[in-house]
Amino acid sequence: MTRTLSSITIRFFCLLICLGLFQQSATAQVTTYPYFEDFESGAGGWTAGKINPNSSPSSWVLTLPTNYSIDTAYSGVNAWVTGNSNNIAGFPQWSYFPGEFSAVTSPEFDFTNLQNPGIQVAIWWQSEFSQDGTCFQSSIDGGMTWQTVGAYIDPVNWYNDSSVNGGMLGGPGGQPLGWSGLDSVNTGPGEYVIAQHGLDGLGGQPSVLLRFAFSSNSVSDSVSLSDGFAFDDVFIADRPIIDVGPDTLICFAERLILDVCTPGATTYQWNNNPIDTFCNIIAVTTGQFFVNVTDTLGFIQSDTMNLLVSDTYANLGSDIGLCPGDTFELDAENPWADHLWLPDSSTNQVIQLFESGSFTVEISDSLGCVAVDSINVIVDFVPDTDLGADTSICAGENIILDASSGNPGTTYDWSPISASSQTVSIAAPGTYAVIVTSPFGCLTGDTVNIGVNPLPSVNLGVDRMVCPPFEINAGNTNATYAWTTNETTQTISVTQNGLYGVTVTTDSGCARYDEVNLTMGTYADANLGPDRKLCGPGESFTLSPAGTGASYLWSTGDVTSSITVTQADQYILQLTSADGCVSIDTVNVTSSTLNVDLGPDLVICDGDVITLDAGPLPDLYTWSTGESSRRIQVSNSGMYSVLVEESGGCFRRDSVFVTVEPAPQPTFSVSGDQAVFQSLQFNDQSTGTPTNWSWDFGDGSTSNLQNPTHTYQSLGDFEVCLTVDDGNCERTECQTLTIGLPSDLEAALFTSLDVYPNPSQGNLTLDLQLKDINEVSLEVFDLRGKKVFGEVLGKGQQIIRNINLGAQDKGMYILQLNVGEFQVYRKLMIE
Repeated sequence: MTRTLSSITIRFFCLLICLGLFQQSATAQVTTYPYFEDFESGAGGWTAGKINPNSSPSSWVLTLPTNYSIDTAYSGVNAWVTGNSNNIAGFPQWSYFPGEFSAVTSPEFDFTNLQNPGIQVAIWWQSEFSQDGTCFQSSIDGGMTWQTVGAYIDPVNWYNDSSVNGGMLGGPGGQPLGWSGLDSVNTGPGEYVIAQHGLDGLGGQPSVLLRFAFSSNSVSDSVSLSDGFAFDDVFIADRPIIDVGPDTLICFAERLILDVCTPGATTYQWNNNPIDTFCNIIAVTTGQFFVNVTDTLGFIQSDTMNLLVSDTYANLGSDIGLCPGDTFELDAENPWADHLWLPDSSTNQVIQLFESGSFTVEISDSLGCVAVDSINVIVDFVPDTDLGADTSICAGENIILDASSGNPGTTYDWSPISASSQTVSIAAPGTYAVIVTSPFGCLTGDTVNIGVNPLPSVNLGVDRMVCPPFEINAGNTNATYAWTTNETTQTISVTQNGLYGVTVTTDSGCARYDEVNLTMGTYADANLGPDRKLCGPGESFTLSPAGTGASYLWSTGDVTSSITVTQADQYILQLTSADGCVSIDTVNVTSSTLNVDLGPDLVICDGDVITLDAGPLPDLYTWSTGESSRRIQVSNSGMYSVLVEESGGCFRRDSVFVTVEPAPQPTFSVSGDQAVFQSLQFNDQSTGTPTNWSWDFGDGSTSNLQNPTHTYQSLGDFEVCLTVDDGNCERTECQTLTIGLPSDLEAALFTSLDVYPNPSQGNLTLDLQLKDINEVSLEVFDLRGKKVFGEVLGKGQQIIRNINLGAQDKGMYILQLNVGEFQVYRKLMIE
């Protein structure tokens, strides 16, 4: 007979399954990302074993960790952990093995469509300081060769030790890197931490294996052996690619935009300013720029670039004015750089200025940066006389010509007019010239041609009556327009009585104004009312406008003041008022499609409720019950009718008859010992006339017999449900059965069985006498179903054994004695 899990264990794992903590994982190649595995449905394709066939056994297991320090999963109840060796002779309980060289290897991943894959995983380590440790590795050749992922203290929570001396020296990747105890007492982080790293170089690879490789030296004392390493909740996804750019040189006064804006990123943190959290910054000073980028999946990526800014600059200052014979010394500074002056090609840092001109210096340094600046030198002889470019004025206007002011004593001579002032007013076309003489006798002058342009022609017409809206056109295409209404278009539309004026300006700048007084005519009211609806064949109604006009024109061709409508269509009226203004209105006439159908008469079972639905289109519902909703619920016999109406006044009516029939009423009794492995008799006691019976015993078993028997294989509360039907109506009744221990199983197995003292301080004695020689083992569980003690007692007939539970908390525990294929239970109380 096949041995089964104990009923306590079954109940414990059933609870976890009901909570959704166990899920089945596929073991085929992983191609979908993001990838997440919490091992609650099994190993998910991850496998454990020895890496070196000559090393100690692998202590890796997928379980609920119960080590001294690593005693839980990160989430749920399952995690991969070393050291779950229980109590193997010669080694500390819950420790890994000396000389162990083992790993947990992932399923095969296809990274073909990933560019920058990364991993996050919850880890907890507790191993001998700088001796025993764990590293993370990858393989792209099916496990033939392995490469260690990451380096010492890489972010985030990556290797904390660069000198692991155990089997790692000759082991994975040949690199002494990994996670080990943080100090001489082998302490780990004390809890799970989230480690994160990029899977660099693996993007695009079609076949990738990953593994956590663990190794220990050969020392086997209790100081050297600890819990080892645990991992849970593996998360793999594609990360955004962060690139600040290469190290860069910029020149003085330049700026560099550092841009790491990336789709999928949530936060940015630059090192140069803690409050700078934008995805791009402007760099203008020498220094190292470092950024951390966090994406929506929680990955943190970093990049660094160095910026060098040249000190070479050029600033010659403001323009210089010189009097005749003066000299000015101009210093370009930047003594470390090369100088080139234009236009004289001097290479000195300092030059002498004594004449008017524009002087430019190019300053270049060894970094390749070139700075340029210019300065103007003016030696003042006479005023700078400039009458401007040739121009035109509009007819009737004048223009002021200005020869510019000079020092006191400057004189002006205009021609062909006789004037000696600095400015003159010109209204006629012609060529005008001026000669300016400085007090020192220096001469200058200028000439300008003045033309006269005609004004535009603007005519808005005579004052008159118009029909609004009325369009006024100012003419003069391609001019600019300024209306008294503040509009600027060539034409405007008006709707009110009033005076309307416009100023028209041509492209030569000449303008003219005109205005017109308009009176708005009135329209007759052509409003035909809202759209209408014909409720049925033969119906008709009359259409007529709200107002009275001088003439009527319908889309039907009628010219009467009203028409009779007998069919669905669109009807348009053009109504002309006494002022000659035409107004138009349209009304759409449609045919009603209103319908209601409650279906055929219905038969329901006593206690049932059905819904009657009058359909989705109407605007108003009136039921014979007084309700006004689209749907009503019915549970009694009778005739039900509804009147449905829609906008436009159309309505329809329908009814249905509902008959209520009696239903069978299920009930049952149970006889027999309500205990595991005991046959129970289930007796149907239903009323009515049922013809079919369906039993659900609450443990996954069912029956269609009227009076079945059933045996439960585990302890617990089970909901038993009986469903009966008579061909028309169906009803269900449920009861809860509590299945306990058999009243006579202990007497069948044992001559005597005693556990004493009970209650105790944790030290107990088990004294048993079997009726037959048999294999015996014991297990102790707390009330959560966690096993806290276990021992194989061997094969025999009389067994006396001490049990030490002194390390357990006070409270109640369950002792399970496994005798062959049977289990016997006792409650234990530790005080």
